[in-house]
Amino acid sequence: MKTGFLTHEHEFEWEHDPIFEDGAAIFVERCQYVEILGSHTSERYDETFYNEGPRCEEEQRVRLELTHFRTLTDDWIDVSSWRELDPKYSPIADTVRELLEEIESGRYEIDGMSVYPEPNVVTVLARGYIVMYGGNEQ
Repeated sequence: MKTGFLTHEHEFEWEHDPIFEDGAAIFVERCQYVEILGSHTSERYDETFYNEGPRCEEEQRVRLELTHFRTLTDDWIDVSSWRELDPKYSPIADTVRELLEEIESGRYEIDGMSVYPEPNVVTVLARGYIVMYGGNEQ
């Protein structure tokens, strides 16, 4: 791939914090490639030091849609369609919707997150609920 004056294969890595919006988690992946101009080994530190040149500025976004949620003790609830959700889950669904709005607006920070880049799945822990996102590259 050619990016400006650098020619290389992109080495994308997810940034740690996603952007939460519209019921989705959006991750920015940035290319980690940096051109190495030279190196030298320090006998004193027994370590190799690299002279770095330009970095690749290529990025892409991965959008993961909300797919499931659960409390810490319940089974996963599929939210492919909120309207078709079993009425017994309505109170939990309403609470999760409110929680997602708070996260998206920045009024509540998540308590924890597990990222599984393959197959693009993220689980988020917030206020005793686990929310799962999964989906397609954007």
